[in-house]
Amino acid sequence: MKFRNSISVRCIGLCAFGSLSKYVGSYEQLRKLVSPFHFDKIKLTRDTEQLAGILFAYSDTAEINIYNLVTPDFLARLDHACNHRWGLVIELLIDVLIEAKLNGKTQLQTKDFAEQFALKTGDPKRYSPFTVPNYLEVFDPQRLYELYQ
Repeated sequence: MKFRNSISVRCIGLCAFGSLSKYVGSYEQLRKLVSPFHFDKIKLTRDTEQLAGILFAYSDTAEINIYNLVTPDFLARLDHACNHRWGLVIELLIDVLIEAKLNGKTQLQTKDFAEQFALKTGDPKRYSPFTVPNYLEVFDPQRLYELYQ
């Protein structure tokens, strides 16, 4: 059981925001359980395959089909919605997959991401980077990041 708890705490560090990192760092026992690390921001010209690979890996594990959804447009919207941050992409993806599993879905759609995005940010699901045609002009990624915190 101790091993399982240790793994859980280490996984939390994957998506930690600065405030969580500061909190963990202020407790010696927690600080010893995690190792700080940094991911560069997502750059689609460089990271498209890796981003798609993460989506496929997680959805395959959950036994939910995402194949038709992973297009260049969708990847760009996901990247923008998550302020080019790997941790936020993974966090949103996990939330979408959990909700899909709970509802017995076998395939993801754009609206699944729009719904979870709305829950995280408080924005209406019809008004998100996943649904608005001119999302690059309408949504400031830094402002979206602030809504996640």
